[in-house]
Amino acid sequence: MKLYIRILFLLTSILLLSFRSTAAQTAEISLEEKQFNDQSKSLGGECVLIKSVLSVDGDVSQKTFEIDVPVEGEYYLSAWLMNTEITRKNKGLKLFIDNQKNKAGNLNPQEEGWQSSKLKDDANSKAEKLKLTMGKHLLTFCSVLPEVPSIEFIRLSTKEADTELLSTEWTNFIEEAKRNVLPSEYIQLKQNSSGNSEIMKVFGKPWRKLHT
Repeated sequence: MKLYIRILFLLTSILLLSFRSTAAQTAEISLEEKQFNDQSKSLGGECVLIKSVLSVDGDVSQKTFEIDVPVEGEYYLSAWLMNTEITRKNKGLKLFIDNQKNKAGNLNPQEEGWQSSKLKDDANSKAEKLKLTMGKHLLTFCSVLPEVPSIEFIRLSTKEADTELLSTEWTNFIEEAKRNVLPSEYIQLKQNSSGNSEIMKVFGKPWRKLHT
């Protein structure tokens, strides 16, 4: 599992570096997009996850989540992400909502590796609340190359405690990535108690490169 995660992260970083010189001279370049299906949409908590897009704009790398907010209100946010040296150096990933220029908060994880991290203020002492109107919104997390915002999914709720993400949800998400990225001969079937094979639950559609 750990080897697969490292390989996937390395390949993504190499892909981003190959676009770096071009991106510095051109407009934003979209690299990958992931659609969330009916099952994985529920990962968003009280809001619905529609899709996520990985892109670069100059030296800035971005992960944007499109969400659908059912009810206007103030929402807490948590993300399942990997902490890296660059993230620590930059004191977290900055969040921007829609086309607003002022950041809405930081994701500043404190532990090593994959973890659940809450959106907080600059001092990393208080959870931030996002004021969202009903309808679709874009939540963009920013870093700098060669790092990419290693965020797999986010969760929003009007109650702070309900945004907590569990490691089991990350495990399910990795199983999806394995099915979508690795060759079919590496797909392992989960054996149920009766000895019959059952295919592991898939949360989303395969990643695909976008045209600029």
